[in-house]
Amino acid sequence: MFAQGGRHQPKPCEGRAHHDGARRRHVRTLRHHPFVRPSVAQRRDYRQIGVEHHYRTGLSTLSAATAILGLSGRHRQSHHTSPAKRCSRCGTCGASAQRAQAHVSRNFVGKEATPSKNDLYEGAVAGVVNSLKDPYSEYLSKADLNDFSEDMDGEYVGVGMTISKKKGEPLEVVSPFIGSPAEKVGIKIGDKITKVDDKDILPLTAADTVKLLKGKEGTKVNVEVVRSGKKEPLKFTMTRAKIKLEMVESKMLDNSIGYVSLLRFGNNVGEEVQKAIKDLRDKGMKGLILDLRLNPGGSLQEAQDISSLLVKENLIVSLKYKNGQERKYNRTLKNMGDFPLVVLINKGSASASEIVTGAIKDYKRGTIIGEKTFGKGIVQQIIPLKTDDAIKLTIAQYFTPKGNYIHEKGIEPDIKVEMEELLALKGYANDSAEARKNREKEVEEILVKDKGAEEAKKIIAAGDVQLKRAIEEMNKKLKTVKK
Repeated sequence: MFAQGGRHQPKPCEGRAHHDGARRRHVRTLRHHPFVRPSVAQRRDYRQIGVEHHYRTGLSTLSAATAILGLSGRHRQSHHTSPAKRCSRCGTCGASAQRAQAHVSRNFVGKEATPSKNDLYEGAVAGVVNSLKDPYSEYLSKADLNDFSEDMDGEYVGVGMTISKKKGEPLEVVSPFIGSPAEKVGIKIGDKITKVDDKDILPLTAADTVKLLKGKEGTKVNVEVVRSGKKEPLKFTMTRAKIKLEMVESKMLDNSIGYVSLLRFGNNVGEEVQKAIKDLRDKGMKGLILDLRLNPGGSLQEAQDISSLLVKENLIVSLKYKNGQERKYNRTLKNMGDFPLVVLINKGSASASEIVTGAIKDYKRGTIIGEKTFGKGIVQQIIPLKTDDAIKLTIAQYFTPKGNYIHEKGIEPDIKVEMEELLALKGYANDSAEARKNREKEVEEILVKDKGAEEAKKIIAAGDVQLKRAIEEMNKKLKTVKK
């Protein structure tokens, strides 16, 4: 499922980026991301380098994202599967595309080299999908699918750091992850990488730089670093390793209130949330706050799992397809009890986040606090074409248990609390303390720039008013339970 919205993005993490020099905004296209595509017009973005196309949910405003709910099961492919082959049903579409390819290959004269057959094929398929004028449907090349898989798993092979990169400038280290190869060799926040394996990266894009940092597990990569206060460049050798991005964070707040923050619905996050709640219960949790703010969504399966942990009713969500067929998705995991529940949402909560929120609201399981969700009530499916590419296609609408269609409408909270969305930014659980402080500093700098010093001071002083209101509401619930 996809979602859009959002505003401020402090600096980009690695991946493909477009840059608006006037506003210094970076946008990740996120063809790479399994569940997320940012809004080009509205986003500053973090881009991870060495984190190989993983979303920097820590500083990235995920409200400006689109997320896909991945569906399991077999599908029926369109008869227009490959432009290079004659269509057995209509007999013309494939043949025409094949003739066009042949003419280009034989006769094209231009500044650029004649495109390969594969380039022509990819261009033709992408053209078909783009003709739908659906922002959620797109062609996925072999490389895109590989990145897609990495993002779903939350694992990748790299050096484990978040960076900012503009063409013509060094790669700036935003944050090395705890225990990562980058941290182990002494890479620090603010370091500026100028060379990778003796190659000057100044003229390269973020995506091109990523290719240099990526590689097989156990292989080495050399970087040259300019550090403030040092006259001479520093040289480091890092050994690429598998990095696990922790998307679920939990902690105990005052008065035995459990808090679980979920960054996105990647693979196995349902089990991680289940474990987090169990651990909190073992520590004496009396009530739970589930933070879904700026969560763009992800896997339908994970949305089912997490909803199942929290609601007792069977139906979680239903999908309706073009042919009128309806499919119901029911609970998958054992319910974890009747403890008081509060859910935090905002305009960056989309897709799978809205499925969980919708089930909780429809069944009156908990109190929803924050701002109206983005409103994405459609589903995409990955449909393979050849052996190593696919299209991501919108294939269904989804409805909450009570039959509500929330697309372009969103879900209203039970208690509305507005707040500057930058204050709701959350990092990975394996972010360092230094990285978190750096994130807070950057948020403050953005607010001062956008709002002015005085207004920024007021916003920062108020803090996370949505979380404060959630704690207040939970304490009310706990008093009622005691009575």
